[in-house]
Amino acid sequence: GRQPKNGASVIKKKGAEKVTKQTKNNGNNKVAAASVSDPPPPKSEKPPPPQRGKAKIVCGCFGTRCKPLTNCLHCGRIACEKEGYGYCPFCGYLIEKLPVQMGRNKNLDKALL
Repeated sequence: GRQPKNGASVIKKKGAEKVTKQTKNNGNNKVAAASVSDPPPPKSEKPPPPQRGKAKIVCGCFGTRCKPLTNCLHCGRIACEKEGYGYCPFCGYLIEKLPVQMGRNKNLDKALL
């Protein structure tokens, strides 16, 4: 559309009505975009690891020789403490340490141990 002299922009909508939006012009001839979005989240220092990758250590004992650590939530393979958290040697999906809340219900704690 056409630009009025006062620095406002004209936006055409469906039908014949026109809506004008006032934008700030700080003297540098750049028109600021009017947005009503949240500010960007704070940048973390380290980006999250990719969801798939290659395992660094493969023990293969499935928790029989070493102490079992956890299982892969994608394929179910049991990872031992020697393999640690990282990527699953079978399917390649990331095995992460999940926060566990113990002590609220003793019957549920038995299933976790």
